[in-house]
This record gives sequence, structure tokens and C-alpha cells, in this order.
Amino acid sequence: MDESKNTTLNNNDNNWSVEYKNWEIDGREENKQLKDELKNSSLEIDKLKTQLEEISEKYKQSEESLLTLRAEKDYGNNPLKEFKDNLDKILAENETLKDEVSKSSKNSDDYETIRDENNELKKSLETLSQKYDQLSSRIKYDELEQNLAQSSTNNEMKDSKDSELRHLQIKNEEYSREISDLNNLLQKMEKEKYRLIEKNIELKKEASQYQSALEIILQH
Repeated sequence: MDESKNTTLNNNDNNWSVEYKNWEIDGREENKQLKDELKNSSLEIDKLKTQLEEISEKYKQSEESLLTLRAEKDYGNNPLKEFKDNLDKILAENETLKDEVSKSSKNSDDYETIRDENNELKKSLETLSQKYDQLSSRIKYDELEQNLAQSSTNNEMKDSKDSELRHLQIKNEEYSREISDLNNLLQKMEKEKYRLIEKNIELKKEASQYQSALEIILQH
């Protein structure tokens, strides 16, 4: 009877030993697989972080270019300012001559001299007036021509700037979406990493429990 009982116990021990060894082998394989998955997950997360940094840098550069282009939208000064200054100068000289004529009329006692001076001043005024009219006509023509050319150039520049602005805005939107997608994927990979770590801990606990149970059985 005792011999039969011992035989049964020995058989049970052998079965437990075989089962534990099989479980241990399976556990090692699964643990190795989990470690490999965890390692690959960490590498993938590092890769995603690097891509995220590169895209963030491109996004920053794109924002800086966009701000620069916006600052350059207001351009150009009045190219005819010099002509207008010259006209103002001529008008001022005319006023000065008129003042001199008036002063000469009041202060001079020699009527003939005053008359001659007045005649000369009138001739000078007429000459200046003709020059003024010629210059004014030429300036108006040049101003019109330059305005037309400048308007055409400004329109082309504005269209080019607006097109570039739209292109940069589209790029910025694409970068924003890509950054958002990468962040979501990164969070998903982080969760998967923690899940693998927790599963690894559970397997170790389960292995420890089997080890303790086997030791208790072997002691009997």
C-alpha cells in the first residue's frame, strides 16, 4: 500500500516536473518575445520622437518665413518725391522774386531803375514759368509712366508674395496635422510599451508562484 502511494507521488512529481519544465520553456520563449517586442517598441518610439523633432523644426522655420513675408508685404516709397521737391523749390524762388519786386518798388526813388528792374524780373518770371510748365509736364508724364510700371511690378510682386504665403500656410497646416498624428502614434506606442512591461511582470509573478508550488510538492 505504501509502495503504491509512493509510486503515485513519484508519478505526480514527475508529471509536475515535466509540466513545470514545459511551462518554464514556454515562459522563457514568451518572455524573450516580450523583451524583443519591448525593444522594438522603444526603438520605434525613439524614431518617432526624432521625426517629431525634425518636423517641429521645419514648422518653426516655416513660421519664421511666413512672418518675414508678412513683414515685407508693405514695400516701396514714392519714387517721384525728388521731382515734387524741385517743383516746390521753383515755386519758392518765384515767391522770393515777387517779394524783391515789391520791395524794390517801395524803397527805390529812381523810377526808371525800378521800371527796368521790374521788366527784367518779369522776363525772369516768364522764363521760370515756362521752365516750370515744361518741367511740370515732363514730371507728370514721367510720373504717369512710372506709376504704370510700378503698379504692374507691385501687382506681380503682390501676387507672388500672396502665392508664397498661401503655400506656406498650406505647409504649416500639413506640418500641424503630421505633428498631431505623430503625437497620437507616440502615445499609442507608449501605452503598448507599458502593457508589455506589465505583462512581463505578471509572467514573472506567475513563474514565481509555479516555482513555489513545485518546491512545496517536491518537499512532500
